[in-house]
Amino acid sequence: MENQDQNQEEKTTFNKDEVKGFLKNNLPQIVKTYFKEPITGTQNLFLEANNKAYFNAVVLIVATGVLYIIIPYLLLGDMREYIGFGQMIKVGLSVATFLVIISLVSFGVKSIAGKPDFKKELLTGGLCGIATSIFLVIMIIAKLFFENTDITNIMRPFSLLEDLKLLIVLVVYAFLLLINTLLQSFRASNVNETLAWYVSPIGIGVAIYITTEVVKIFFS
Repeated sequence: MENQDQNQEEKTTFNKDEVKGFLKNNLPQIVKTYFKEPITGTQNLFLEANNKAYFNAVVLIVATGVLYIIIPYLLLGDMREYIGFGQMIKVGLSVATFLVIISLVSFGVKSIAGKPDFKKELLTGGLCGIATSIFLVIMIIAKLFFENTDITNIMRPFSLLEDLKLLIVLVVYAFLLLINTLLQSFRASNVNETLAWYVSPIGIGVAIYITTEVVKIFFS
């Protein structure tokens, strides 16, 4: 029994080599599956989740948060003189919070209509981090090709959308991927198909609303 507990602890231990190995070897394959097979592939990522699901999810969520700190800060250019790094940290924390809340929403639904396992459930938010990262790609494209784009509007997303114009199609795809990720998570846990289809977009909307309220309270 003691050996079993020790093995379990080792499975969830975070160290630099494990993180590097995941980012170098596992992440590219996960991203490839996520985009190349958005339905069956994403569902299989949940079905085939092993005891490393918790580790993978945490790394994905943290990595997404870090990207949302670094990339927008670099894109600010001369505006970094007026917008401190602390503001970007708040952005990264807000995004990571959003991904965790998606996991909580998914866990809540599965507690009623499926088979929840919170450590594996965190993978739902982790995979949603991939879809969320599309918004970073949009920011980079906007900065490169739309000179009048004000990257400081990252804290006011609807204002940023007005600047993006033609890139709104990518924004729509990003939201569809978020919904699909939650949907495939439900399907992998045998949630009723009809319920999963209707609850998935509502779940993302609820996660956005809760995150907005949390950000107002803690990060304003």
